[in-house]
Amino acid sequence: RGLVLATAEYRWPRWSQGVRNGLGVGGYLISLDGSEPRRDLGLGILGRFSPDGETYFTCPLVQDSGFNFDIHARPLDAAAEEARVLVSGPGVEWAPTPSPDGRYLAYSSDESGINEVYLTTWPDLTGRWQVSRGGGMWPHWKGDGSEIYYATNREIMAVTVDRSDGLSLGRP
Repeated sequence: RGLVLATAEYRWPRWSQGVRNGLGVGGYLISLDGSEPRRDLGLGILGRFSPDGETYFTCPLVQDSGFNFDIHARPLDAAAEEARVLVSGPGVEWAPTPSPDGRYLAYSSDESGINEVYLTTWPDLTGRWQVSRGGGMWPHWKGDGSEIYYATNREIMAVTVDRSDGLSLGRP
């Protein structure tokens, strides 16, 4: 486990599964014992690691687009410039949140005119499902992957995730 600090101002610390002896600080991964050189995580906000610690998801600003973010991912051992675009669209795509088993990626997008939470498969990106209804942001998985939580402007919602026969989402 490693401690990940979500912004350059070192706010909102959280533990990240799979990252051994590392501290994410303002775009860098730093070994806690000094045994490894500092690694550049690249530009972006709201970075998250995959459960196995091998992939880094982030939301860099799309150049020359005003205030627009896309979701990128790259192997943690690859250079920051090797990130590939996962989710891109006319809206702001943000808050990438991998499922505990690493098979799905939840995220927020305002492509419909309001923020909603979506789900796609990972790493193949073959499906896409809308999780929230009438607004949603900041997705977070239950530890066993059986629910996705998200915030609206007024409350916290939960949606069941049934993967016993494909993928089925409950109602918020």
